[in-house]
Parts: sequence; C-alpha cells; structure tokens
Amino acid sequence: MSGTLFVGLGNMILCDDSIGIRIVEALKRDIPGLKSRIVEICNLDLIYEIEGEPSVCFIDSMLTGKYPPGHILEMDRSRIGEFRSNPSRYHGLNLFDLLDLGRKYGIGIADDIRFFGIEVIDNVTFSEELTPGMQSLFPGIVGRMRELTFCTN
Repeated sequence: MSGTLFVGLGNMILCDDSIGIRIVEALKRDIPGLKSRIVEICNLDLIYEIEGEPSVCFIDSMLTGKYPPGHILEMDRSRIGEFRSNPSRYHGLNLFDLLDLGRKYGIGIADDIRFFGIEVIDNVTFSEELTPGMQSLFPGIVGRMRELTFCTN
C-alpha cells in the first residue's frame, strides 16, 4: 500500500482503545517513509487530514464480544451495524457518513479506503497501557496488519 496514509484512531488514555494508534506508530517505526496520522478525536477536521490522499487505511479498536482479542476485521459500511461498540463512532459521528459528507461538498476524499477493527479486551478503563492480554498479542497483531496492508495476493 505504497502511498497510503495510515490513520490510527483511538484514545491513548483508555487502555486498549489506543491499539489503532499503537499499531500505526509501530508500522511507522518499521517502514521508513510510511505516511501516518494519529487521530484521537474524530470530527470534521478528519476530512481535511485525509484530503487529497490517494488511499487511506484506518485502524481502530472494536469491542464486539464476537471475536477473540486480537482478531482483525476488515469492514465496510455494510458491516458497521454488527458492532455493539462501533469502532467508527466518536461523539455521534459515523466515520463513513463523515467521509460521504466530505465527498458531497467536493473535498478530495479517496475512493480507496480500508478500515480495520481490532477486537480488544477493554476500551473504557483509564490507563496509558494496553491490558496485559493485548500487550502479549500486540507483536502478532502488528505483523498481521503488515501482511494485510502490504502484501498483494
């Protein structure tokens, strides 16, 4: 995904909710020149953060109870309704609706957008650390994200 902007979504003080941010930071350390943004508050400013990018990959936490911790799910608009804790919803804004709004008003939003949710253990407890379970899974999650986003099959 050369030329892709990687956007890590989450909150660094809500333990596992920070997984998307941490994954993007790890990928950036491992891959020289990786384009990235960290977004802790999803609002209209996000449209301008990704404006003009040819390809965008969002990575965020999700807590569904349907998957084991560390499970990576690539989703699109049709799957959003499956989630109790919707990983693309912050303060009432749905990420897909936000992107559509940008397109509607002529802002250059990429057609090539991927969204990955990482099943977590706890995304509501105040902590600047991942839960021990997610810490142990983290290296494998980063490796799998690298495979999913940089290998073409």
